Amino acid sequence: MSESSESSEVIRARQYYHQGLQFAQRGAWSEALDALSRAVKTAPDHVDARLHLGDVYLKRGRPEDGLRVLEQGLARPGGDKTQRAQLLGNAASCAASMSRYDVAHTYLQDALELEPMNPGLLDKAAAVCCKGGE
Repeated sequence: MSESSESSEVIRARQYYHQGLQFAQRGAWSEALDALSRAVKTAPDHVDARLHLGDVYLKRGRPEDGLRVLEQGLARPGGDKTQRAQLLGNAASCAASMSRYDVAHTYLQDALELEPMNPGLLDKAAAVCCKGGE
């Protein structure tokens, strides 16, 4: 793949991503899912697109799909510590919404190893422990 085609793919992925955000803000969920899915398909390493796609799936009552997208992102190499912690935290939210508290707890433990003082992750961990009976 040439540099120019890589650049056009990155640009296209960003366009899909921003379209997805706009659709989500307006509550146009089907369009948001479509645009964010295209962003991830065009640029599989686009972490923000994965995070938002997983979030839209969760909000639409499809946590299994959200978890799948986030786990695929976690399986990809690269990404910085903050991005991996965000993927893990969002994966925990999807797992918890399916009452899979043990899985959610594991994701949160991994996320907190990366960012031990992240207040959002600490809040999620407390909520999962309460819901899971710990």
